[in-house]
Amino acid sequence: MIKKGTICEKGFTLIELLVVTAVMGLLAIVSATVISNVLRSQNKTNIVNEVRQNGDLVIDKFERDVKQANSITLISGTNVELDIGGTAIGWDCTGDSFTRDGVAVTSTDPTTGVQIVVCQFVVTGTAGQGTPQIVKLDFTLEQRNVAGVSELEAQVPFEITVGTRAYTTN
Repeated sequence: MIKKGTICEKGFTLIELLVVTAVMGLLAIVSATVISNVLRSQNKTNIVNEVRQNGDLVIDKFERDVKQANSITLISGTNVELDIGGTAIGWDCTGDSFTRDGVAVTSTDPTTGVQIVVCQFVVTGTAGQGTPQIVKLDFTLEQRNVAGVSELEAQVPFEITVGTRAYTTN
């Protein structure tokens, strides 16, 4: 016999299902946004690190050459010539990359490499005067961004001032 007044409910109401669906959708949107931001941040960090590695490589090689140089001649604001033991070594930053004797020092890949935004050499002192010549190199590198995506853009400024060690006293 069935009692009147007792209703056996099985399942969920439409309101309960709609609330659970809305909460799950909201959680999915928040999770997707957080994951997307983390990936963008990681990409930006990787790009800045690559630009810094290229700049540090230029600085290391240039510093080593200047310290070994007997004299330094400023050809133009973007070109210097170092005399190392009678051999002329040219450093140039007029194109998209640094070159040392015509060989690229920075990455020249047209899609993922770096390019020079600003570059200037300044030489002070005169060779053979008993004091070292001082060279200041000031440059900015940026990641090539063929896709035009803002997350793939990075500009890093660099500056180094270094003097020659091989100077003569009179």
